[in-house]
Amino acid sequence: MAKLQSPVTSHESAGLATIAKAPPYYAVLFSSKRKWQQPGVDDGYGSKADEIEARAKDAEGYLGIESVRDENQDGMTVSYWEAPNHIRQWRADLQHRAAQALGKSQWYESYGVNVARVEVTYGSHAPGVIEKAPASEEGNQTGESPHGYVVIFSSLRQGSNPAYDTMMERLQSKGKTIREGEVCIAFSTWTNHADIEAWKSNPEAAFVEKLGNIEGCRDWNVRIAKIERQYSNPPL
Repeated sequence: MAKLQSPVTSHESAGLATIAKAPPYYAVLFSSKRKWQQPGVDDGYGSKADEIEARAKDAEGYLGIESVRDENQDGMTVSYWEAPNHIRQWRADLQHRAAQALGKSQWYESYGVNVARVEVTYGSHAPGVIEKAPASEEGNQTGESPHGYVVIFSSLRQGSNPAYDTMMERLQSKGKTIREGEVCIAFSTWTNHADIEAWKSNPEAAFVEKLGNIEGCRDWNVRIAKIERQYSNPPL
């Protein structure tokens, strides 16, 4: 059972998380596969999800959340926090822990967790602006991580647009992409930050960014984060 993020966060999202804080801050990526559910039968997942998400929003250090689950019951929830101690406090919340136990016993076939330090952000809310964690801070974007890096791309689809579908297919080849309605979360893992910069400079990445900026999305964010902890059930 995931220790640092609720396995029952909301399976729906009203949009993208707006994070007012500049890097660094922290992301907890919770990916899951739900067990088969008989159609028309309420197993309590939805109501518990809403309850725990509402509780998380009142927790100290909470910054925002993005969540999607597709028709295959693959899900991704990314919650954002100011600092690691806030994640630990949320982990210790008794109602959160009880919900985790239900997730493990009743709702999830498998899940994985990545806890990562967000070091670079940019998006449609501030065109041309790239925010970075101060280079003077320990563990900044020039450093290495034994677990590597993750790039989180969250977006809102611009109506029915084949260009957006093409962009998602290309991102899927680099990691995992999950869509629910107009909301999409795509994430890819990398050995180091230099590999990310090298991919961003090649023609394929330029094509993806053009689609996102001009044709595919009405809102989008990119966050580059250093993975500090990861685990899964069943183990990878």
